[in-house]
Amino acid sequence: MNKKNTLIQIKNFSFAYAIEPQKLVLEEINLEIELGTFNVFCGMSGSGKTTLLRHLKSEITPKGKIKGEISFFLENENLEKRIPKIAFVMQNPNNQIIMDTVWHELAFGLENQGISSAEIERRIAEITNFFGIEEWLNQSVDHLSGGEKQILNLASNLIMQPDILILDEPTTQLDPIAKRDFLQMLFYIHAETGITILISEHNLNDLLEKADQVIFLDQGKIAYKGEPRALATYLIKKDLAYQKALPIPSLMQKYIVQDKPALSIIEGRENLKEFIKGQKNIEQIGSDTKVLKLKEKQNSDRLNDNLINQDQFDITTKQEIFVQANKLWFRYQKNSDLILKEASLDLLENQILAIVGSNGSGKSTLLYLLSKALVPLKGNITIQGRPRIAMLGQNPETIFSQDQVEAVLREFQNRFSNDETEIEQMIETFELNHLLKRHPFDLSGGEKQKLALAKVLLTKPDILLLDEPTNSLDVLNKEKIKNILLEQKKKMTIIFVTHDLDFAAETADQVAMLFNKKIVAQANTREFFQKNTYFTTTTYRLTRNIVSGCINFSDLAVRLTK
Repeated sequence: MNKKNTLIQIKNFSFAYAIEPQKLVLEEINLEIELGTFNVFCGMSGSGKTTLLRHLKSEITPKGKIKGEISFFLENENLEKRIPKIAFVMQNPNNQIIMDTVWHELAFGLENQGISSAEIERRIAEITNFFGIEEWLNQSVDHLSGGEKQILNLASNLIMQPDILILDEPTTQLDPIAKRDFLQMLFYIHAETGITILISEHNLNDLLEKADQVIFLDQGKIAYKGEPRALATYLIKKDLAYQKALPIPSLMQKYIVQDKPALSIIEGRENLKEFIKGQKNIEQIGSDTKVLKLKEKQNSDRLNDNLINQDQFDITTKQEIFVQANKLWFRYQKNSDLILKEASLDLLENQILAIVGSNGSGKSTLLYLLSKALVPLKGNITIQGRPRIAMLGQNPETIFSQDQVEAVLREFQNRFSNDETEIEQMIETFELNHLLKRHPFDLSGGEKQKLALAKVLLTKPDILLLDEPTNSLDVLNKEKIKNILLEQKKKMTIIFVTHDLDFAAETADQVAMLFNKKIVAQANTREFFQKNTYFTTTTYRLTRNIVSGCINFSDLAVRLTK
């Protein structure tokens, strides 16, 4: 690579945390980032993505043993070497936002640089118009949803006019539409300004098609670096477990020949059409599709899974409603806007309900009402018996009050009569053995999420409420969490809020959508996603009007292997 175009050079870089100096978290990293490129870092939770990116910004570099070097090459207008300005957008915006209102948060960094009031006002006007958040300016940041806070976080960083923008899993708290808009905004920023972007992500959908370089880390080492299409071929040919993280259009390469692995829905749909057009048994595929649709209708009729209108909500079943929320109203302050208005839902015992909706629609608020942590202004919540309710919010760090992972798990051992076998099984189930002596705040985002869920499950709840349980989890850990929840369903009722529609489709029995302050639809999972056009799974968007009945990729895989 021509050094004149190299902005960042990492040579023979290794790192171990101070608490475990013998265990390398990063090992012999050699990497060059070219000026003006869009770089995607991927890998399983704990693979070293966040640790590596944090070493690029001195203010947040973790403490520990370092070997090797990181160099920056940037020149000013006089061709003199200068230190680049680096902006860093973290996984959790709550760890980064420090001011009380949106205006003050946008102005904070500029004020600390001694910029004049007139210039600060001009920059705020520019950035708020660009992001479309002018109406937020006087709002309290406490009243923003997690996704809205992340958008503010990005705006607060870009207002500083950095040379390098680093984003560490920035879309984990965004709904599908907001995620798409966020990424499109990022692509636009990159195209219009030429800023160098480094982004780590678990969900590679909608991202790889714009990448100049992809870096795949595996157990602290760079296993692959290069262009994105070759990554798909590399993972599939080597049959690596991480291939499940590829965009679903790319995964079709396992079943159909593609001249170029598809990176986008558009490319994937074209490849799928070509494949079906060339099949001799196309009539059989159509026949299979009709049979599947007939079976789905029969199952729907048998289970009474038709879409539920909230004004006529009725479950014709012998099983008694276990959790019922009836026309809930709620606002946080006396004169503030309503967050919920006549929100209703019903759920049977030992079922899983996923609540979806846009950022700021009131999903988390509804969960807090169900937990009894908040009290509705109007309406009521009826729960059969006196069940134990446990809730895990969006930020797992809020339940870590001990300084070691093992101590976190044992904090309520006596209170909930957890014997050694239960604790050991939980450690094994969530694969926490190698982390027991680590400080919980030193874990990756995915590891924190698993630890928090393990601690909550040790309280032995009858009703489990989860707010974004897949935040910061890679695709393999999502699969494990899905299997854990399906197993736990045998002894508890589970309600979770999520933006991950693919996870909801694979895990939930029912899905409910919040819109305009109330639940506007609740349905059996397959029925719910087949009736949506935009707020639906990646597989359904890929296959709609081409191959019917495919909600999850497993549905499509079965069809393609017939």
